[in-house]
Order: sequence, then structure tokens, then C-alpha cells
Amino acid sequence: MKKLTPLLLWSGLLAVLVRNILVYYIGWISPGYSPVSNFISELSADGMPYAGLVNLGSLIVLGIVLIMTALALKGRLPGPGRGLSMSYLAISGVAFIGIGLFPCPPGCRPELNSMQMTIHTLAGFIASVAICLSAIVYGLKYFKGYKSPLRSGSFVLGTIGILAFVTLWVTIVTSEFGIDIGLYQVKGALQRLNVLAGDLWVVLACVSCLRTGVVSKTPASIKDTSSTLVS
Repeated sequence: MKKLTPLLLWSGLLAVLVRNILVYYIGWISPGYSPVSNFISELSADGMPYAGLVNLGSLIVLGIVLIMTALALKGRLPGPGRGLSMSYLAISGVAFIGIGLFPCPPGCRPELNSMQMTIHTLAGFIASVAICLSAIVYGLKYFKGYKSPLRSGSFVLGTIGILAFVTLWVTIVTSEFGIDIGLYQVKGALQRLNVLAGDLWVVLACVSCLRTGVVSKTPASIKDTSSTLVS
């Protein structure tokens, strides 16, 4: 496993990069699609011309790679908190696979009470929350004396991602009750902020471990060694 770790870390970086390039490019060439007002899932909905490519390249493959990357990071991230953090990251990977296997019906409207839409929505909920919790759990140790840019950066990214997610869901739920809080037209941007925060957390963790080559230390008393290695 140790010999495969650098490859898995690079795979995590590549998967995140490919997902973003794919989603933004296909969104750009899709008539009438706006990254500000439309959900990402609308690109992978049944009937969309590039749905299969989006589901496979930006969701299923990403999910598989994230699970493997979580295993690699669990053995490389310094200090305590990595076990639970990487468990959340692996859970998000499983959820991403679920999103890709159960794309939403055309339009991705919440009122479409089908089993497929329910699974898609639940998987999306889990993926969005779990990847941010992964960052927050690892970053929380910053306040326990394990001070490093990696810890603080992960906490900030996770918090931004969770706040964006909560704001998005408040916007969606209130709109279902006919209440306009002025954010529904930017729901796509809110979703992308949540996704970007999670992606940057994966990038931060992978780059930090690739640069330092730090192998995780078991004793909880050992401080992070990443403080001088991540700028």
C-alpha cells in the first residue's frame, strides 16, 4: 500500500481536476445552461446529451478514486484526527458513486417524487456534507494545539463548504413554500461553492502529503510536522 500511496494521491488530484474541467466544459457547450442558476446534476440528468460522460467521469470514477485516496491519506496525514476525517472522505466517495448510478430525472426538480430522484438527492446530500465534515474534523485539531496551515486551511474550507450547503438547502426548502429569500437564481453558484470547498480540501491534503512525504504518527502527543511544509 505504501508503494501505491503517491500514485493514489496523484490520482486524487487528477480526478478532482478532470471533474471540474468536465463539468464546466459541458456546461459551457450546453445551450441555456448557467453555472450560476442551474444545478450540476442537470448536466447528468436522464436525456441530456452528455449525461453518460458526466456521470462516469465526474461522479463514478471520482467516487472510486476518492475512496482509494482516503486510504492513502489515512496513512500519510500527520497527527490525530485523520482516521475519522478520512472515513468521511471515503463515505463521500461512496455517495458520489451513488449520484452517478442514479442520475436525476429531466429537470432535477425536487417535486419529482420518484425513487430515482430520492436516491439521487440523498446521495448528493451525503456527498456534500461528508466531504466537508472530513475537512472540519481534521481541522478541528488546530484548536487542540496541532497548529499548521494544513489544519487551519482544512477547517476554513470545510466551514465554507458547510455554510454554502446549508444556505443552498434553506434556499430550496423556502422556495418550495413560496418564500423567496433572493438566492434561488444563484443556487448553482451556491452548489459550486460547496463543491469547490470540498475539492480544494482534497487538493490541499494530497499536495501536502506529496510535498512532505510525512507518514502518520500514532502517538497523539506528536505535533503536526506540516506547519513548515505547507504555505
